[in-house]
Amino acid sequence: MQYLIGDCGTTTTTAPVFSWIEPQNPGVATQQRRLSQEDCDKKIASTFGGSGAVAATATEPSTLQHPSAGRDRSNHLANNGTFHLYTNAQGANLAVGLYTPAGWRGRPVSGTAYQGPNNPNPGEVNYNTRFNYRGGLSISFVHLSNQRINRSDRNVAGSIRIGNINGAGTGGEGAGYHHTHVNVYQNGTRVDPRKIYCGW
Repeated sequence: MQYLIGDCGTTTTTAPVFSWIEPQNPGVATQQRRLSQEDCDKKIASTFGGSGAVAATATEPSTLQHPSAGRDRSNHLANNGTFHLYTNAQGANLAVGLYTPAGWRGRPVSGTAYQGPNNPNPGEVNYNTRFNYRGGLSISFVHLSNQRINRSDRNVAGSIRIGNINGAGTGGEGAGYHHTHVNVYQNGTRVDPRKIYCGW
């Protein structure tokens, strides 16, 4: 198997390597052990969320106050290059910080997506922001509010605050379902975030 190491174009041919990109040095793979599903979700929550945030890469938290609680949604989430980041274990309507790892290149790209009449939520507005990192890694945040980069506000992982998880009218709200939808791309293609951050 071949693995691209960093952005220098160096490749190695070896047996499978348990590696992921360190949160504060995206684009540079490091060899580490594979995290369990539970530990992976905790790592992702601490990298991207504020105090109390909960991540779901495969199974929605069983504590959500929503019909999706405890459901395996890996086809919507990790297998689709996505994870959900909730305000807390219950998905409550709270103001919780949303963070991204430092080290992005250039200016983040923001946009607005309007759901058409054939979408599940016609008329819904989704605000999104995309950060590009070296090595071809990009992270896109959908359903975020109070968008503002605050380099002096860092979470426990050292990531930089870019706003709040979900928010009224962002599409990430609903009773017990307040979340931000985070898409992870490698060279323009969605990739399982567990491969990037958890050694899968």
